[in-house]
Amino acid sequence: MLLDSGWHKNIQRLQQELEKGLAPCHDMKHVNDVRILGAIGVVEMKEAVNMKTIMPLFVDNGVWVRPFNKLVYVMPPFIMDNQDINSLTGTVVSVLHQIQQ
Repeated sequence: MLLDSGWHKNIQRLQQELEKGLAPCHDMKHVNDVRILGAIGVVEMKEAVNMKTIMPLFVDNGVWVRPFNKLVYVMPPFIMDNQDINSLTGTVVSVLHQIQQ
């Protein structure tokens, strides 16, 4: 089923949407790097995120993102449409902007 699903094209689509959606993070002074590899998007912060602060902001915006140390990463499912990816990346950008110091 996977081989017949056209997953290569879907991964390319996800990568393009993640690159576009997370691009504003490049300009944030507390962000060290933004990396996209296929359907994985990573925003590396300069310092570890405060989980007690950041998790409620994501949840309040209807998105479950579980940062790890300095990494805020997303791995959307292959079936996620562009509108949902835009919502996901927009929330990541918004929350990271809110915690900017």
